[in-house]
Amino acid sequence: MVKCLAETCKVIVQKVGEVKEVTLAKHVKATAKSLFGGRKTGSKNMQLFYSRFEVGGETYLHSHKVESGHFILAGKLQLITDMGEWIVEANTTIFIPPKIQHKFKNIGDTEAYMLSIFSPPEPMYETE
Repeated sequence: MVKCLAETCKVIVQKVGEVKEVTLAKHVKATAKSLFGGRKTGSKNMQLFYSRFEVGGETYLHSHKVESGHFILAGKLQLITDMGEWIVEANTTIFIPPKIQHKFKNIGDTEAYMLSIFSPPEPMYETE
């Protein structure tokens, strides 16, 4: 049996619908939920976000100091980066290295949903 050594050592089970949704600064018709990571759970190595984009919703062009991975759950997004542009749909994964400028825009006719993981947690996305 593994022994937890950290004070914050706990298993977290939650329904996405019960997590507070926030609008991040400069995002248009796009919201996010911090599912775990950072101060919320004490995770030092990763942070998981659930994002919702209304039709036409988008993030602003930005970069992160950390690696990010993304999984498109539903919808059709345009990904614009320093390295090119892609149309990404459900069941597509994306890896973005640190410091790469990027933005997501919902170009579909329905809402789009995405999971994002940051490693280590991204301080700019602490929501609690």
